[in-house]
Amino acid sequence: MHFSDGLAHIYRRQNIILNYMGQWEIVFGTLFFATPLGLTMMALYGAMHIWNMVEEREVAVTNEGFFGVTASHMDMLRFMALGLTVAVVTFYASYSIGELLDELIGWFDEMDTELNPEASDKTTGSKDIAGTQAITMLQYHAITVIYTWAVYTFMILGSNMFAMNYGVFKRLEDCNLDDVDESYYEPVRAIIASQVDLESCKAAMKQIFKIADVDKSQNITRCENAKFMYGLGNSSEYALMYSEIKTLPMLYASCVARFPVYEVPTTN
Repeated sequence: MHFSDGLAHIYRRQNIILNYMGQWEIVFGTLFFATPLGLTMMALYGAMHIWNMVEEREVAVTNEGFFGVTASHMDMLRFMALGLTVAVVTFYASYSIGELLDELIGWFDEMDTELNPEASDKTTGSKDIAGTQAITMLQYHAITVIYTWAVYTFMILGSNMFAMNYGVFKRLEDCNLDDVDESYYEPVRAIIASQVDLESCKAAMKQIFKIADVDKSQNITRCENAKFMYGLGNSSEYALMYSEIKTLPMLYASCVARFPVYEVPTTN
């Protein structure tokens, strides 16, 4: 608020309502500054929640069974998409608020500095009391400020709530493990034991893929992977919670991680 020009300078001591223009800045300024504080706290809580959730899954994957994954590739893609959604919406809304803030709150500093530019009655010629025009504008601007705050806050809050609602690791449903024949997966143990190098690992993975791909679709669905883990001795809850979609290249990639190939430097 300026004290040398603008509405506050002209109308101070002219109108009792306009004497308290400072409260306009305090109320609406607090609204716009408290909102990002609340949204930041919500974002930090969401990040902490995801962090703890992933750590709990890391412990469970290791201690409660085997062959499970903490986060599948689809989980990672979903979380990335949700994070980008929140980031883009928050950036757009925050940038828009920053661009509009001066006009929304400090508009009265740009008003005409001429005293009493009030409307007059056509018949009597009498003018409205000092500040009538400013008070009317104040009312309309209050509606604009609240509407703007509500729209952009809803955008940011909505994107965060959307991410928190869908940013979870879901248990696999509609997958019946009761009909799993454990003897069908018995050869897998010997195949796993045969892995001693990269080539034997890839050969073993090809055999395992053929066993796990029950419907021969060239893709191990999450349900097929859950049946695979359950057939090897994991609990049904573990299999349904920590299974993922598998492809043959993904299995080959695990071989490269287990048996990395290092190039031997040649000497001249």
